Amino acid sequence: MASQFWGVRGRRGLRQRPTYQLLARRAARMHLALAAASLAAAAASAAYAQCQPALTDELHAVDGGFDDEFGFSLAVSGETLAIGAWRDDQGAANAGSVYVFDRVNGQWTQTTTLFPAAPDPAPHDLYGVSVAIAGDTLMVGAYRDDESAYDAGAVYVYHRVRGEWAYITKLMAPDGQAGDWFGVSVALSGDQALIGAFLDDDLGADSGSAYVFERVEGEWTQVQKLTASDGAAGDSFGFALAVSGDTAVIGAYLDNNPGNDSGSAYVFQRTNDVWTEASRLTPIGGAAGDRFGFSVAIDASESTIAVGAIRDSDAAFWGGAAYVFERNGAAWTQQTELTVAEADEVDFFGRALALAGSRLLVGAYNDEDPPDDPNCEAGAVYAFENDGGVWNRTAKLTAPDRQCGAVLGTAVALLGDTAFLGAPGDNDLGSSAGSVHVADLNPNDPTITQQPADVTVAVFQPAVFGVAASGAAPLSYQWRRNGVDLTDGGRVSGAQSPTLTITQVEPGDAGDYDVLISNACGFATSDTATLTVVPACPGDLNGDGTVSLPDLAILLANYGTSGGATPGQGDLDSDGDVDLGDLAELLGHYGQACP
Repeated sequence: MASQFWGVRGRRGLRQRPTYQLLARRAARMHLALAAASLAAAAASAAYAQCQPALTDELHAVDGGFDDEFGFSLAVSGETLAIGAWRDDQGAANAGSVYVFDRVNGQWTQTTTLFPAAPDPAPHDLYGVSVAIAGDTLMVGAYRDDESAYDAGAVYVYHRVRGEWAYITKLMAPDGQAGDWFGVSVALSGDQALIGAFLDDDLGADSGSAYVFERVEGEWTQVQKLTASDGAAGDSFGFALAVSGDTAVIGAYLDNNPGNDSGSAYVFQRTNDVWTEASRLTPIGGAAGDRFGFSVAIDASESTIAVGAIRDSDAAFWGGAAYVFERNGAAWTQQTELTVAEADEVDFFGRALALAGSRLLVGAYNDEDPPDDPNCEAGAVYAFENDGGVWNRTAKLTAPDRQCGAVLGTAVALLGDTAFLGAPGDNDLGSSAGSVHVADLNPNDPTITQQPADVTVAVFQPAVFGVAASGAAPLSYQWRRNGVDLTDGGRVSGAQSPTLTITQVEPGDAGDYDVLISNACGFATSDTATLTVVPACPGDLNGDGTVSLPDLAILLANYGTSGGATPGQGDLDSDGDVDLGDLAELLGHYGQACP
């Protein structure tokens, strides 16, 4: 999994702040504002399923705050998710941090926060601009690190041992120079790591390069430096990269062949431990300014590559596009160009990509949704699925609490049926504190995993029914007695939750209980559970099976209550009062065990 930096264009007019101005060389100033809307999954393709992919959770940093931009970079492996917050101020202003979440019992929970130890971090290192994870190895880019030279950059390496992430080493380019921005992108596959330095000057100013590091007996060592065979000044080779097994793809989004800033992507193949350029990818019909290669992705089979062209104008001016290439023997052939029907100007569709098997996620972080607000930039992520060589759009995902300026889709990641969508401009914990949305791409009908059980209780004691279910969130619950819906109130609580509670049961509560569970995909009805109410043991107010001192204490605590008293409070003769008659009744059974 690779993660790429926001839109920058080398030293030619580069601006660091505000973040949302980094993409466009001449783009209009983007605005941050608040708005609210609901989850959307547009039905623009006949291939849509009846039950749409849906967002199920929203992740925040436990200590998140103003301008952290949590969610700027993402990487996932197994049950672990790494989230970059490159402008977090832990240790120093804009030093950056990375939050690690683990999936525990189906829920993603923050387990670790990583940031450089002293004497690092330094102000504006922007640690977390890129992240990559493979198994128990995690790498974090800090492209503005100054240790070897001003803004030369660095990458931090961590290894997980018995559930704890331990710092291993800090990687820097042996030939690094000031302003190379080594670490702006990073990708991992097994014992191979690729690290981008897109402002390296080997083939001309800002021509760019990528470094290959290999782990041998636990030590990470640079083994190769990659550049484009036709590299030239300003190409920005290494801005985006991805690797899987013996195949790597590296973007050069400002390459001028065939047109100025049209962009390209280079495929490298490893043979006998040596990486060699195997192909140069450009899109059919590519044009000047497309910026093809701004994002790249490769699947685990090494047979499919996706490349983003964020300023492609085929669907709309700078609306963006994503191109899919398939391997045929040693050759790579363009299979399709993906755009969306509702593309608008400057959506930047293709900002981020994630590719796994037959699924592809494409971020359009500047998507102006709702469309009647041309300056909203809430962002969106589009999901596609390959069906026999045809890539069908299956969903458009937007945040349930859609906020203008949230830029959802800045980063994306895929894990099976689960998608992760970075929204670093989200304002939930403060302006641009950031968040990550979790989506289920293959939602299912509710399935009951634990049925409610029969309950037998004495009069005036509580009865509790419970159910457990799986399925696409959110799940709705409706408990029923003898087929009639229950509502909360009086002695009933949890009628629309997994747990139904009836306090101080009365004989009339006896009957058959079940629960209807529903979601957007369908519904399921539980088995029937029977509530049996048996006569109470007079004076056993706490239901422990004996009439003893705790029961006397309950009655005395309520002694003198007049009107409205309940049997559980000591009103044993049900006249609404707790008085001498009730005390006499309890004492008459004192010390007895209930039958």
